[in-house]
Amino acid sequence: MRFSRRLVLAWLLLAWAIPRNSQCAWVEEHAQFPFVLRADHTVPNAPTILNELAELQAELAERLGIRPAAGWIELYLFRDHEAFRAFVSRQFPGFESRRALFIQGQTAPMVLVARGDSLATDLRHESTHALLHAHTAHLPLWLDEGLAEYFEHSAEQRRHEVRRDSALFDAMLKPDWPRLVRLERAQDVRRLEPSDYTAAWAWARYLIDGPSDVQIQFRAYLAEAGDRQPERTMPERLSELNPHVEQAMKAYWQSRLPQPVNLQATLRPAEVTTIAPAPAPE
Repeated sequence: MRFSRRLVLAWLLLAWAIPRNSQCAWVEEHAQFPFVLRADHTVPNAPTILNELAELQAELAERLGIRPAAGWIELYLFRDHEAFRAFVSRQFPGFESRRALFIQGQTAPMVLVARGDSLATDLRHESTHALLHAHTAHLPLWLDEGLAEYFEHSAEQRRHEVRRDSALFDAMLKPDWPRLVRLERAQDVRRLEPSDYTAAWAWARYLIDGPSDVQIQFRAYLAEAGDRQPERTMPERLSELNPHVEQAMKAYWQSRLPQPVNLQATLRPAEVTTIAPAPAPE
């Protein structure tokens, strides 16, 4: 998983839409609701791509309880990175260095992706953003990114991610590991650090696959966010379950490690506590 890769424009509301004849010859167009795929080249596997994205939507609905998209999502597929950069430099100057984009357009959500070795991952990542935004406009940045990081791999690929848990747990013990309250305050995707993406992904996995009471609170939060701005943030909900939620999350990851780790010995002193009241907010 590449946490330092392209910056996704999930939080940039743009006034532009991409016309079908916009300085780019769309060679093919395929549709399978809610996705319409337009490409500047022949796409023999277009039905497979659309079927896999339909499966992604079904998985999001099942795992997160979110509503399926009610409107079209426009997917633009470019033959290579050069074609992608040339198009983005005309339509969205300043963002041509990205590898893929999700844009909440004026008329419809848009996903722009270039063919390459990472095509499948990029399609799932950006389409997850689009499907999440079809359900709610109230996700905090860290959760939007963390969920996209989680679902960018297929369920089969995610079953092998436990191999990375040791490295992830080591990262959690470093002084620069982002606290959840700081992640909640982040509003500009362009200012996220690689460690922020790592932490967002780790929290997303904890919310989806962690203890049952955490999963219940998370689904309740998403259900509320589908209708309105949630009254309580996700960190607030987690703190109500456990005042020491940061410690609880790290203990969860410790339990997934191949070899036992002495959590009390490895955590910094400030993180080891038996005091009942919740710590003061940062």
